[in-house]
Formats: sequence, C-alpha cells, structure tokens
Amino acid sequence: MKPPNSAAPRVSTHGHLLGFDVSGFTREVQALGAAGGVHGFEMATDRLGNAFGAVVRAGCAAGYLLGDVLGDCLILTKAIGSAKDNADSAASTYAPLFAQESGFAVKAAGCHGAFRTITLPFDLPGGRTVLLGTAVAELHARLEAAEATAPVARSPGAAQRDPALLDRKLGTAVAMRSLAAFCRLGGSVADFPSDENLVHAAALLRHFCLQHGGALQKITHDSKGVVACMTLPVRFGALVDLAAAFEVVHRRLGAVGI
Repeated sequence: MKPPNSAAPRVSTHGHLLGFDVSGFTREVQALGAAGGVHGFEMATDRLGNAFGAVVRAGCAAGYLLGDVLGDCLILTKAIGSAKDNADSAASTYAPLFAQESGFAVKAAGCHGAFRTITLPFDLPGGRTVLLGTAVAELHARLEAAEATAPVARSPGAAQRDPALLDRKLGTAVAMRSLAAFCRLGGSVADFPSDENLVHAAALLRHFCLQHGGALQKITHDSKGVVACMTLPVRFGALVDLAAAFEVVHRRLGAVGI
C-alpha cells in the first residue's frame, strides 16, 4: 500500500487547552444500562451530548473552539499569545456547567502550550482532524490527576441531545457488537515524530480494518502518545489471534519509521 500522495495539512499554534472528562463513565453507563437496557445507553448519550453542547457554546462565546472529542472526553482550544490568562481557571468555570447538564461527575483541567492539528486525506467516523502536541499530552495527564466535580441530579424531562456534537461519538448498535482495538503509534512518547508518517500509519491501519470488515474510528493523542482507535467484528477476535494478525501491520509501520 502506497502512502498518501499529499502531505497532511498542518496548523500549529500556542494557546490554551481545556479538557473535560467524565469520572467513572463506564460504570455510569453500565448502571444505566442495567436499569434501562438500550434506553439506559441512549440516556447516557443524551446527557453527555447536553453537556458537550452547553460547554462548547459557552466556550465559543469566550473565544474557544471545539478541539477534539473522544468518547466522554471533550477538549476546547484557544490560540493565544501568552499564558497570562489562566486556563485552569477557565476549565474550573465550565466544569459545574458540564456536571449540571450531564448529571455526571466530571474532571476538568487546563494548560497552555504548543499544539497542532493535522487533517487526514480520508474520512474517519471520528473525524479527519487530529489534535497533537506536547500540550495535549500534558492536558490528559492533568485530567488523570484532577479532582472530580460532583454530579448534579438530572430531572426526568432533560433536554434532548445535540446530534451535531455527539452523533458517532459513542458508537452505533453495530459498534456495540464489535471488538475495540487500540494501537499506539510512535511508542510511549508525548509527541509524534512526523506528521507524514502518522498519515501513512493511519492509512495502513484503515486498510487493514477494511480488509477484515472493521473500521479505523479515530486517531487521538493521550498522555502517553498517539493512539489509533479501531473496531473489528467480534468474530474476528474469536477466530484470529489479534496480536498475530497485527504483526504484518507492525512490520509495515516499522518500515515507515514508526
């Protein structure tokens, strides 16, 4: 498989990052699912969508943009020349709004530093843009260490979700019957060495997933580095040693310097 012909469009900046991550979201979804079945899952999706929409709208009014969404984690970005404004203070301001709109406990954090976005030359269910940089890794580390803001009880007549923000974020019925697979790219480092190599790696993994009836969902960045998030049919995991199946991909990733 040849690498994409065009280099990844790249936008680099210094600025603020704000992160919001639901504390114990898997446990919350399991509890709602046990109580209400598929309707419990839909309720969790709606509540999270309410919170995302409210925080994004409030952030946009203050000059922030939607940076990334991965499951129950929302990141806002703001290009700014200095660290004079306090990103942690801004995150703390929006955390109660998130808790009020979702009814979930939420961890919030902010940081200032270098980050960039690149645009992949193909569509993914989780979006074509990838938010990268040392500040992104730092933000996730701060989120992991943050204290959670207490949840706020939700009324039965909660507002409907904002579909523009949450559709495709928590998975469809098909994805719920799929095997989730994750591949760390570039090792456990805070930043990725080459945007071009990242695009090539994403193309290889996307091709592999399509061959086996799955999908590359998203490329994201956490506290340890860059991660590819994939779904594959459950039967694939049952019939094939997943590590062995990925070995051929690992060799090809190594061939492009990853």
